[in-house]
Amino acid sequence: STFTSSSEFGLDLFANSLKDYIYLNPTGQEIDEMPVYNYVQDDANIFGGELYYNRQSSLDWLSYETSVEFLRGEKSNSDVLPFIAPLSLKQSFNLEFNNSSFELEAVLKGKKENVAQFETKTDSYFLLNLSGTYDVEFLSNDFNLAFDIVSDVIMDPIFPQSAVNREKETLLLDIEEERESPLSLAAIIARENLFDNHAYKNSRLGTENHVKALNTEKILKYYSNYGVANNGVISICGAIDSDKVIDKVGGAFSKMRIGDEVITNTKDAEWPVTQKEIEYNHHKEQAVLLVAYPGLKLDDKDRAIVSLIEEISGGMDGLLFKRIREELGLAYYVGTSQLVSYSRGSIYFYAGTNSESLSKVQNELEKIIGSLISEKIDDKVLERAKKSLIGKYSLSKQSYSSRAQSMALNLLYGLGESYDEENLKIIKNTTSSDLQKCCQKYFNTLSKVTVRIVPNNK
Repeated sequence: STFTSSSEFGLDLFANSLKDYIYLNPTGQEIDEMPVYNYVQDDANIFGGELYYNRQSSLDWLSYETSVEFLRGEKSNSDVLPFIAPLSLKQSFNLEFNNSSFELEAVLKGKKENVAQFETKTDSYFLLNLSGTYDVEFLSNDFNLAFDIVSDVIMDPIFPQSAVNREKETLLLDIEEERESPLSLAAIIARENLFDNHAYKNSRLGTENHVKALNTEKILKYYSNYGVANNGVISICGAIDSDKVIDKVGGAFSKMRIGDEVITNTKDAEWPVTQKEIEYNHHKEQAVLLVAYPGLKLDDKDRAIVSLIEEISGGMDGLLFKRIREELGLAYYVGTSQLVSYSRGSIYFYAGTNSESLSKVQNELEKIIGSLISEKIDDKVLERAKKSLIGKYSLSKQSYSSRAQSMALNLLYGLGESYDEENLKIIKNTTSSDLQKCCQKYFNTLSKVTVRIVPNNK
């Protein structure tokens, strides 16, 4: 690339040789008039490049970008990979003003004739996109009106049956979709086996019978128990006059029932005393592996360190992605996740793959977890994870709404107003030895559940 103060010109080329690459392959078949695709795994080569020129014009508010992109993919037998984008030419103009910005983008896609078996040839085509943003200070001069609306909703909710019915329909569809997704289904099965008779084994969506039984009367009764002063926090963030806002809050909510703090103490689950491995057949073609361990409480001192472990193992630059997805090409996706609440939750490692690769994925994932227990993380890897995590935190606190929400939840959970800052200090000061001790504490245990979701036809 070459640069000047107002322009950039460059040529980027790449060539990747991928072993056991997973891709979507058309079959030429149909079910209910819908095309059928298979996930296929094969060695492949993908190469291409981009030629680009970007320039800031003599007008402060105008810049433009020009690029030409080429991509080609071949299987090990030199047949072309399906769904590889044709030659593309892009030209965009960006207009930046004080409170607004606009982009005009023209895209020309070339004709695609060299296609895979059962893939459709396409003619060249042209797209013209226009997009824009306009920044406003929402209700900056109408705080009183906005506050009156919110306080009225909190103090005098009605939950009309028509609205309840709409939400019930949405919830029932969500419950159905949860079991249609192989990954969500794996999480359900893991919870049921990890938490046994504990409340956390249940889905946050509820059951179909519970949802169908909901009505306005039941929801109002629930709200009257939980929507009380001792069980809530009001957090307001922005360019406000604190004294006036405090007076207004006091006046609006002075008649709220004091009530009781509903959640005071909860017991931990009785964890499995031996490792469990469950295999479940599912009608989807995708296979999923999920490994679950007992996790942390909201106020656990290890939360900051475990968030680093999550970043190191499950992030886009993490151990799972680099080894299983990037180096071996065995999975469509990989990651880690947590359930954290008043009593100990859970920590998940997961990967989506196909049935032929499932055992290999399980072997590699367990190796990575084992290495976290037995070996110290490289200091460079740890520093990258710290920077990534701190960067995500900074991004998450850029809006007033996110700051207000974070403060409200921290106070509601009893963590304190400086909880986030204290966590950041722990992250910055964490060593590789601290990480290893934490991994040994949570992953070197017999209280472990492994779930394998496999297609019905395997």
